[in-house]
Amino acid sequence: MIRIGAVALLAAAFAALLTAASAAAAPPPIEAFFRPPQFQSPRLSPNGEHVATIFYKDGHHFVLVHNLASGEMVPVGRFSDPEFLPSRLLWANDDRLLLSGDMRSRFSVGVRARTTRLMAVDRDGGNLDYLAEKWRDSGRIQIQDDILHRLPDSPKHVLLQLWRPSGPGPGVYRLNIKNGALRRVVRGQRHVHSWVADATGIVRLGWGIDPPNARVIARTNSKSDFETIADYHVTEGDGFDVLGFTEDPSIVLVAARRPRDSDPEGDRLAVYEYSLSTRKLGRLVVGHDLVDVGGPIVYRPGTNDPVAIEYWVDERELHFLDPDAELLQRRIDKSFPGRSNEILGSTRKEKVLLVDSRGPSTPPRTYLVRTEESDAFALFDEYPELQDVQLATPRPIRYSARDGLLIHGYLTLPPGSAGKELPAVLMPHGGPMARDYLAFDPHVLFLASRGYAVLQMNFRGSSGYGHAHLSAGYRRWGLEMQDDITDGAAWLVEQGIADPERIGIFGASYGGYAALMAAVKTPEVFRCAASYAGVFDLIAENRHDKQYLGGEIVEEFRGDDRKKLKAASPIHHAEQIRIPILLGHGRDDPNVHVNQSKKMAKALRKAGKNVELVLYNDEIHGYAQGTTALDFARRLEAFLAQNLGEPGVDGALSRAAAGQGDP
Repeated sequence: MIRIGAVALLAAAFAALLTAASAAAAPPPIEAFFRPPQFQSPRLSPNGEHVATIFYKDGHHFVLVHNLASGEMVPVGRFSDPEFLPSRLLWANDDRLLLSGDMRSRFSVGVRARTTRLMAVDRDGGNLDYLAEKWRDSGRIQIQDDILHRLPDSPKHVLLQLWRPSGPGPGVYRLNIKNGALRRVVRGQRHVHSWVADATGIVRLGWGIDPPNARVIARTNSKSDFETIADYHVTEGDGFDVLGFTEDPSIVLVAARRPRDSDPEGDRLAVYEYSLSTRKLGRLVVGHDLVDVGGPIVYRPGTNDPVAIEYWVDERELHFLDPDAELLQRRIDKSFPGRSNEILGSTRKEKVLLVDSRGPSTPPRTYLVRTEESDAFALFDEYPELQDVQLATPRPIRYSARDGLLIHGYLTLPPGSAGKELPAVLMPHGGPMARDYLAFDPHVLFLASRGYAVLQMNFRGSSGYGHAHLSAGYRRWGLEMQDDITDGAAWLVEQGIADPERIGIFGASYGGYAALMAAVKTPEVFRCAASYAGVFDLIAENRHDKQYLGGEIVEEFRGDDRKKLKAASPIHHAEQIRIPILLGHGRDDPNVHVNQSKKMAKALRKAGKNVELVLYNDEIHGYAQGTTALDFARRLEAFLAQNLGEPGVDGALSRAAAGQGDP
């Protein structure tokens, strides 16, 4: 067992910050859930002597390097341009850090594209460089931080994937992290969009999309030519996804559908070995009867050694390939029980570890662990005001859709609630080819803290539950996919959990689409609907997506029949909506154009409907700006309280307060 030492958060050593709130009867303030995170991307140096992190305060981002022996903390970079958003750190070696960030593209036409930049800085703050500064056409290279491999035998170099403006596809380059010099090692190819290197740094695989097919190419050594080893239709689920190499460069791990003889449905992804010499699937590494197992591979930090396969049933699980790694993980899990504990970094002999520890109702905390001394010290709290607060506990649920399809989801009740006759909020996820998990979600926990029951559901079209469940959503936007969500509301009422007169719906991206489509199809079920960055005109979104690489594939999933797309687009049915609507959107959203929300609001106002629209400057498809999440959460809280009645009040009184009837 590892002893937990006194908490010594690094923030206190740098600036006077917020103190953790103690548990109290009153719910935590909204800022506790949505204040801009103070720390991002904590990373341990390979020798275990320093921890670096991106620190946010008062609109500025800093890169901090903490000397673990002396306690000294050095700000090695300050970034105050609101257009440049630092996002990720990586130790290239013990003395030099790489920093990724993104900004608005100045060369995009017709779309609000983002572009990434790669900086490098010494750990003492010297030699802060923009590595692409001397590259030819550097300004026009959109993605500049796609690091493919940290070369084990050359600490001054990494492999970088770059798509230069004149190239047919991305090539692979050897990048000098001191001066930014490039040397090409693999030429780009048409319809190859991503490359994979083996443990030694030799690029052996490439894959990409040639609509409507995906293609995988490979070679047996650094001198041989690439040849096609797989070519399959994107939507039919009969190909495989490359995860990465084993220690044997002739064997790659792939995620493929299980054969009929081992899975009667032949439906769920499992991880297999794949031989580049025979070009056949080999040994089954790991599969699961309920969910897809599709990786990613977990590597021993700082190395290219695969030690586990990650997958999710409800919470994060690991299938270990290395017994020593499994023993270490068990030791960590025993010390931090009831949490998901991820090793972010370690020294080569694993004497010092950096561990991210969190749970569905436990805020993320980063620990420094010294295994020989069996000591652990807390370094960073992502949500400091929530550390000592009793939060709601999400739990898995299942319900049957109207056609009998089993839907998996998660129910979160207010802390201490008996779960009867509550106001409720449905939260369909984005994607839609994604899924919800049992994970720390500030939106869910915030709404539960305000007295709402929150239901998340993995409707058909969600990933993770096999190809049949995924493909059942192809071209079914607004149809059965929507019914699955509405059936979740019916389940809440049948179970006596939700007051049928106080059910709202909120989602982002596809979830925002589903919220507005719920207002169109079933306004009698929901009392209000809120969307952030939602899609409301499917024809316009198809046209928008085609401006991006692989955008043609979207029609394979969403459909191309204009009559059906129009019928499934909320913007063409504004007159059918009779419940209040809240819309939020970032003006620089590259995924869903801001015009989707602007035109939806215009259509609703023209139809005389109750709608509030808020637009955020310099914001993308999510919450990149520090104040956006907090501002929209405040609006959402007021919107739900106004339309569902105050949580904690009995149903009749609450409905009267909301103007929905007399008590």
